[in-house]
Amino acid sequence: MAPDNSFIFEGIRKGDLYIVDFSKGPLVQTCFLAKATKGWLWHRRLGHAGIRNLQTLVKKNHLHGIPYVKFNKNRLCATC
Repeated sequence: MAPDNSFIFEGIRKGDLYIVDFSKGPLVQTCFLAKATKGWLWHRRLGHAGIRNLQTLVKKNHLHGIPYVKFNKNRLCATC
C-alpha cells in the first residue's frame, strides 16, 4: 500500500512465493523493499536449519565466519 492507502499492486501467493503481474501496476516509478534480520537470512542460507540448533552452534562458536546473530522467534518461516 502507498502512504495514501491506495494499492500499488496486487498478487497471489502460491506456497512461499508471491506472483505479481507488474504490467498491471502503477505507471510511476516505484521501489520495493523487503527486510529480514540477519538471523533469518542465516536460517535460509543454511538450508532452513532449526533456530535452536543455529543458536547453539553460534553460541558455541562452531560456525566459523558467521558473526554472532540473534535469532528472533517472533516470525514463522513459511517454507519450514
